[in-house]
Amino acid sequence: MLKMRFLLIIPFVFQILAGAAELKVFTEPRLAVASAKADGKLIVFFLSDLKKQEHVSVVQAVQKEVEMLEEEFVFANCSHSVKSNRDLFSERFRKNLTQLPLAVVTSSNGNEIASYQGADLAGFEKMLISSRIKGGKNTDPVKLANLNDALLKVGEGKGGFLSSMVKDLKVQKVAITKMQDWKKKDGTVFRALLLEALGEFGVFVDEKGNSTQVKFVELSTENLEYLQGILKVE
Repeated sequence: MLKMRFLLIIPFVFQILAGAAELKVFTEPRLAVASAKADGKLIVFFLSDLKKQEHVSVVQAVQKEVEMLEEEFVFANCSHSVKSNRDLFSERFRKNLTQLPLAVVTSSNGNEIASYQGADLAGFEKMLISSRIKGGKNTDPVKLANLNDALLKVGEGKGGFLSSMVKDLKVQKVAITKMQDWKKKDGTVFRALLLEALGEFGVFVDEKGNSTQVKFVELSTENLEYLQGILKVE
């Protein structure tokens, strides 16, 4: 009986392994578009001269990082030697091809979201983070706030290309309150969640992930009484 159970488990394990998602990489842009539309993903179009080792190194570095985000992206690795690829970037995306490598991130419908050209890996890091913020794949305001924070800190890390914050941010901030309406003493109302309490200031994040600091003393008496149960606010 034990042996029979074991034999039943093996196919199930193989099904799990076979179903593990991987980054879809294409050399034909039209196939990347078809895949992105089917899966509702963003597309990284990357144009480079594959005869130049420095270009190959950049492509490999960027593709490796996009692999961590396979649930959001497909990757189109476009060779500059192919005329249709050059036409795509120069005519469709309106890019100057004198400086390579060149990357453009679009929605599944082909609308440009972000781009970068050059060999500075930090530039591609900014491009990927910006596309994650603007692409609509992330809707959680705390995650968006963390991505906005990561965007400001590009280049500060010492671990090489693309920090862990580009993926799901290993050190995530956790919201102190839910998303709700807040009222100031001057009568203005804003909708946000409280992400951090920094002394006399609160860091509030709106539904788009934009953060702003507000002095607690500027909030209405009702809001301050509510926060008394969570924070020590004078």
